[in-house]
Amino acid sequence: MIRILLCGFAALILQLIACTGSTTSTATDTTNSTIKADSLVANPDNGDLLQTLQGKWQSEDDNTYIVEIVGDKMNHYNGGKVSITSEIEIDASCLSNACKVDSMDLSDGWCFVEKGQYDAQCNLVLKCTKQALQYRAIGAANATLRFTKK
Repeated sequence: MIRILLCGFAALILQLIACTGSTTSTATDTTNSTIKADSLVANPDNGDLLQTLQGKWQSEDDNTYIVEIVGDKMNHYNGGKVSITSEIEIDASCLSNACKVDSMDLSDGWCFVEKGQYDAQCNLVLKCTKQALQYRAIGAANATLRFTKK
């Protein structure tokens, strides 16, 4: 039985060598293979991304400004009072119409869209960890917001 397994393994190795056209592998080839394999990792789904936004976030630039995300609702607090409440929708690939208003390349990030009564604001997430949130309001000048978890 072991002899059959060894023969099968040897045949597999020979096929791999024949497919590469070389009996030696360079470090560059190995690195490129690793990069290609890593790029095949599946992106998280919208529910996972929404979950990462949940909670209260204190502005790093204005200590009276807090955003709170509960489910698919986002509340903006100024001075302890709710100033805006909106529904949010995750756009993992930043392809919704609300996200196509800027010439910025959004392919490396993910977005969430705040849906107000009359409009929708796309926000590109620059950083989102358990303790830090940074996003940029697409189409707005100097609109990067930075928060820490409260």
